[in-house]
Amino acid sequence: MKINECPVCGSKSREEVAALLNRANFCVCNECGHGYILDGPDADYSGFRQNYTDEQLMDENCSLNQMAEQRYRYIMKNVNFTKTGKCSILDVGCGYGHFLNKFILWSKTGIEPSVIAANYLRKMNTTISIHPGDYKSYSHVMDNFREGKDIISAHHVIEHLTTPKELIEFCIKYSTPQGLIYLTLPTVDDIENYEPTLTDLYFLSHGLHTQLFSYPSLLKLLSQFNIKWYRYEKEPFWPGLGNSYSLVLQSGVNNSRFYPEKEMASMGVMLVKRFFQKLDILQMEFSEYVYDTKNYKKAIYGAGTHTYSMIESLFEWSDIVPKKVFPLIIDDNPREEEMFGIPIMPLEEALNYKFSGILISAPASEEQIGKRLKEDDRIKCRVFGPPPKYKPYKR
Repeated sequence: MKINECPVCGSKSREEVAALLNRANFCVCNECGHGYILDGPDADYSGFRQNYTDEQLMDENCSLNQMAEQRYRYIMKNVNFTKTGKCSILDVGCGYGHFLNKFILWSKTGIEPSVIAANYLRKMNTTISIHPGDYKSYSHVMDNFREGKDIISAHHVIEHLTTPKELIEFCIKYSTPQGLIYLTLPTVDDIENYEPTLTDLYFLSHGLHTQLFSYPSLLKLLSQFNIKWYRYEKEPFWPGLGNSYSLVLQSGVNNSRFYPEKEMASMGVMLVKRFFQKLDILQMEFSEYVYDTKNYKKAIYGAGTHTYSMIESLFEWSDIVPKKVFPLIIDDNPREEEMFGIPIMPLEEALNYKFSGILISAPASEEQIGKRLKEDDRIKCRVFGPPPKYKPYKR
């Protein structure tokens, strides 16, 4: 994947700001302050899955379900529908369908590139019209219906796309005249209070996140369309999504005030640079942590993307052999036998091995796993949360 011009404003005036794990290079646009991947690996979402069992996905306490509930309440509280009769919603990148499931009496349609997630949703909820693939391949289906959707939503989708303007165009084209576009996305607006995680490193370095939005670059993006910025505010904190923002748009309303000045673009440049500076600091601090504790054998709890990135970053930043520091990985639902040569096993099996501590990896499951391990009398070692805080759960 190589992008030659800013996906937001089209400018070729840019500054390279980061090279991540010898995989991806990022730059920032000097004209609008937008951060974007310059070149990196192509991402394929057809086989993408999260490390949840079906039982965990159906649990109302699952973080995906709790996020969906919060977003459903947000949109119902802030949106006043005047339409009579049945309302309709289209969710682009609907995942396992947690958000769509909240709209009980609505006409519900989902688009999902992951075949695994789409098959799960088709199996669990027959009231949702689910279409595997991306939104571009769904356009010809929408053209045949001629009826717009009252809400088109896309939660943490736009940052994955190489052409974000095309998603906005799609949403405008297929929404009703008074329809709403509901996006959630990460931004670097609150960078002084936001601590990047190694999950950020994974998504950026593997070409999954291709865009780094800021307030100025969002303004620039939306200035090119006949839409109104209805609401824009930070979402409640969710582990792993600590810099997530809600953006509600209404089509068919001209609003020229969105065009940013040079000062706004300079602010965007500063925010993007600061993000990568903090990510560099996180990598260095994690390497130092491993050096300081290399004789202290720690099992990692969780075999997801955060663990993958933690171990992968050690190859980039240190000469330590990860397996000598992290002898095993514990996971509730092992899908592979090993990761970087480190064996993966369930807790029951891991208890037969010796280790001096447990480092919880996944931020989204940290509190839940930490509480469970703290109450487990079989766990005699120290238990810590993920970097950068390494919160102690058991001493």
